[in-house]
Amino acid sequence: MSSIVRQDDVRRLNQFGILRALRRHGPLSRTALGSLTGLSPSTVTVITNSLIERGVLTDRLPETTTVNKRGRPQVLIAPNGRHATVATIRLARGLVEASLFDYAGRELGRRELRRRTLSLAPESIVRLMVELIDGLAEETGRSGLSILRI
Repeated sequence: MSSIVRQDDVRRLNQFGILRALRRHGPLSRTALGSLTGLSPSTVTVITNSLIERGVLTDRLPETTTVNKRGRPQVLIAPNGRHATVATIRLARGLVEASLFDYAGRELGRRELRRRTLSLAPESIVRLMVELIDGLAEETGRSGLSILRI
């Protein structure tokens, strides 16, 4: 039995493959991305250029380049830290902890509150988490930006 695969689904999977490789291995050249993901050089170029245009990825020359190397220097592709903010919440007995990360995976800040969480109503816990994240966003200069995921 054969199944029909939509082109949009394939493109989305390929984008996730590139983003996953960059998160696991750090900044990479398009050549290295092709090797790690198994995608053709043209597919890697089309996807990375599209993500760079949308601000999801950045490209830059490596800090150390060999002067005597022939050809164009390889450009490193990396997630753009300013693209989005991600929050994590850890809710435990007597503790509410929040962390903020940029899109490149760097931790921007962390806060924790010691509270008797078992006696709090669900609405109070949600309010506490929102206040914690809002305070962190303000401390880290991300207060005007939307949080992509919690």
